[in-house]
Amino acid sequence: MDALRSWVRLQQRNSLVSLVTQPLNPLLWKEPGTQSTNLDASRDCQESSIILHFHGGGYAMCRGSEGDSAFAANLLVKHVAAKALFPSYRLSSNDGGRFPAALQDAITSYHYLLELGIPPGKIILSGDSAGGNLALGLLRYMADNPHLLPPPSSVLLWSPTTDFLAAKEPLKLDQSRNSSTDFLAGDFSAWGARGLTRHAPSAATPHFAPKSHPFFCPPPIWIQLGGLEVLYDDALEFAENMRGRGNSVVVYVEPFANHDIFYLGGNTGFGEEAAPAAKAASAFLTGRLHD
Repeated sequence: MDALRSWVRLQQRNSLVSLVTQPLNPLLWKEPGTQSTNLDASRDCQESSIILHFHGGGYAMCRGSEGDSAFAANLLVKHVAAKALFPSYRLSSNDGGRFPAALQDAITSYHYLLELGIPPGKIILSGDSAGGNLALGLLRYMADNPHLLPPPSSVLLWSPTTDFLAAKEPLKLDQSRNSSTDFLAGDFSAWGARGLTRHAPSAATPHFAPKSHPFFCPPPIWIQLGGLEVLYDDALEFAENMRGRGNSVVVYVEPFANHDIFYLGGNTGFGEEAAPAAKAASAFLTGRLHD
């Protein structure tokens, strides 16, 4: 971990990446179909929880904007929590987007909520696909630096990518037993993964591949998977490995769905299946609140 911190400081001095003081283009959803760029913590988040969600897109595309995130955001605010914040983060497909740029932006987004006075117990960390990988990176950062950032109340992961090192090789996905029932192609995943990991130090490996580098974190983790998606087996292995470290992990499977119905279900024909998944996430959170 010390090697990783030293490398990050070096990149900052060389101006290859830069820290920001507030989330990039944050979009706050308050109810289905409505969004805002302004977050009033005293009014919006003192009585109810807020979801901090990181969008998918292989670290190479999407922005967390209304155009690409409306379907997912509406699911969250309708079924899971009253408020959901969708920040952008720097993408590996752009200059200055290689590791640790996205992680820095994730840290900034979480710290932003804390600076507004929102208690960590009111924050639900969430991410889909590559955004799930980013959420796990943020969670690992918190676990490694408990004196810097307190953990959120819970974690929601939707079809998370748990091994971006393996994703650099297209055959990893293309030879999956579920490749014939999923749209996620190996060359797409490799595009983002190669840009993300380019010139990264070996100390960063746990951030890219939490499947094989489990860690303990206090908040409970809920994972949604499609039974026919190419990331299914990796995610199940990740869940078991995290349980082995003492974590509370619940897996919800939509058996006949493919990848990331939470974010893309409106486009891939799985919109009806996405709503029960969101309701299951809500039930998980409600159960947690009653523990």
